[in-house]
Amino acid sequence: MNDFTFQNPTKIYFGRNQINHLPEEIENVSKNVLLVYGGDFLKKTGLYDKVINVLHPAGITTFDLDSVEPNPHHTTVNAGAKICRDNEIGAVLAIGGGSVIDAAKAIAATAVSDTEDVWDLVEAISQSQKHCRSFVIVNGCGNRFRNGCQCCPSQTMIRKKEGDCRSWCKTDRILLESGKYL
Repeated sequence: MNDFTFQNPTKIYFGRNQINHLPEEIENVSKNVLLVYGGDFLKKTGLYDKVINVLHPAGITTFDLDSVEPNPHHTTVNAGAKICRDNEIGAVLAIGGGSVIDAAKAIAATAVSDTEDVWDLVEAISQSQKHCRSFVIVNGCGNRFRNGCQCCPSQTMIRKKEGDCRSWCKTDRILLESGKYL
């Protein structure tokens, strides 16, 4: 299969070495980016170093949220949004699977909202039109370019339907690596 770029409305890069497009996409939005991932696996595969080695030479400063759990808790999302606010971060980069992507989208929305708690956004009727950009790196087929996300209240672990947050929770760019990370 040939490499390609597709946008509808999410722009998708597909193929080998698509990660090299990260700086051009992120630096148009912010010089500070929050890397969101779930744990040590990212570093063991070498993907973390590859991301850092692409972003830092471009002058992009990275911050880490490395503790995203399956079915991300709202407290994890709130912690990520706080990092964004405290460091003037305008872009959130999810590196991983579904829970990481859901958390990153919710962090991006919460970071620019008028609340410090993502749950206020989930329960609100009207949403802010401000937009913090979210980006995704995955190795796969691209099933995560839909709007919406899932996060859980930590106390009860009740899932909120993703349709409740489709209007404010979207991914702007996806980089699909068809080859190995290393």
